[in-house]
Amino acid sequence: VIGMVRDGGLLAVHVLFVRGGLLIGRKEFFWNNVRQQSDHECLRSIIEQFYAMDLVPPKEVLLPFHLEEQAVIISWLSQRKGEAVRVTVPRRGGKVQLLELARENAAVRLQEHVRRKASNADVLTAVLTELGLDTLPTRMVGVDISNIQGAQAVGSVVVFENGTSKNSEYRRFKIKAVDGPNDFAMIGEVMQRFGTRICNGEVPRPDLILVDGGRGQLSSAQASLAKLGLDEIEIIGLAKAHGEKFERVFIGETSEAIPLDPHSQATHLLQRVRDEAHRFALTYHRKLRGNEMLGSRLDEIVGIGKARKQALLKQIGSIDRIRQATAEELQRVPGITIKMARVIQSALGRD
Repeated sequence: VIGMVRDGGLLAVHVLFVRGGLLIGRKEFFWNNVRQQSDHECLRSIIEQFYAMDLVPPKEVLLPFHLEEQAVIISWLSQRKGEAVRVTVPRRGGKVQLLELARENAAVRLQEHVRRKASNADVLTAVLTELGLDTLPTRMVGVDISNIQGAQAVGSVVVFENGTSKNSEYRRFKIKAVDGPNDFAMIGEVMQRFGTRICNGEVPRPDLILVDGGRGQLSSAQASLAKLGLDEIEIIGLAKAHGEKFERVFIGETSEAIPLDPHSQATHLLQRVRDEAHRFALTYHRKLRGNEMLGSRLDEIVGIGKARKQALLKQIGSIDRIRQATAEELQRVPGITIKMARVIQSALGRD
């Protein structure tokens, strides 16, 4: 059941999934820059993009109005499903109520989306003013690293657009070129690798980069960007002073940090970006440490040599998946008996 509502160039879509008269799920999304598209073009694009993925079309799709070239859409959906699909525009009864529910939900979500964007615009303006930036930081990137004395060192890059996190654009990096505990060099490596992606057009250019750390981390990040010709991108360092609770920000070439108002919405947004980068890096670091520990336990099992370990990894995929595998799944690996499978489970502490 597809409901859609427009406001200028913004389109809100709310899709209800109904089976046996019961609502079993829903999905919503927003499209920008659709001012030049007709309602028919928008609805057709929704259907085509929604079901162009792995999602199998249902037996019936309810639309708010008839589509131009509706027969073509029906044929395409039926081909994807492997059987006939009905595309209908109900005029009465419960199906009309479902369409109205989808449209009302889309309208409510559109209003919330517009209000949130307006509120976020005010916060971004505050960041612009308080940091003295040249460009509104519509697209912000947070950068952090995580390691223990240089071991299993990783870096993270998180993305916020219009004040909202974009998890699909998060990136994480294993530190490759730095040996030992050198946070400055690690930040430099992450910025060099992320900056290369910017230069190659793989990711959009951010308006502001926020590094978790002080002058040292910021200088290292700036040096990496400068080598790539990206030194015009605004970049700051955010850190707390030792023994103090409030945040300080490092900007440009000045060695002095600027204290931030702890009650400012701009400060809260910068903290969210920094904290999210820290969380994402720490989660990845802990995962690698856990896999390393499990791998060591696997090496200690009598009878599990290098060949059997490689066979396990090749067929099951990772140390963590080996830990979660059943004895029967482990036994399917060449060279692993049922007795050995149970020993592996015991050694790795399978959940």
